[in-house]
Amino acid sequence: MILPDTNIIIDYWESYTNEAGLALLRWDPCVCGVVMAELLHGALNEWEVAWMQRALSKFRWLETHADVWRCLGLNLTTLRRGGLKMPFQDVLLATVAIVHDVPVWSHDKHFALMQQKLPALRLFTPEIEG
Repeated sequence: MILPDTNIIIDYWESYTNEAGLALLRWDPCVCGVVMAELLHGALNEWEVAWMQRALSKFRWLETHADVWRCLGLNLTTLRRGGLKMPFQDVLLATVAIVHDVPVWSHDKHFALMQQKLPALRLFTPEIEG
């Protein structure tokens, strides 16, 4: 299982034969609320909203339950104390991945920086994983 960031899913939707498309076909992709919200925020019209919702329904869903929110607060504190100011949505995605023990796949360099302070965060790299 992997938890792709918004940028990976957009890459996948743009070309099903690119790196993201091939990896998502091979690995069991998940989606969580923050990624769904970011994707739907980018929809240009109701047709795109409906299309995105259908496409995302094929992914396994990871809940953002109470343990995620508690862990998020602790992770934000750890990062701040470690001198890292990260986008809230990226820390939320990382926290969902940590709580559900799923690696994150992203092109965003924030995740590698967060991993230095949050060692439970696992990152997916297609070259390493297969």
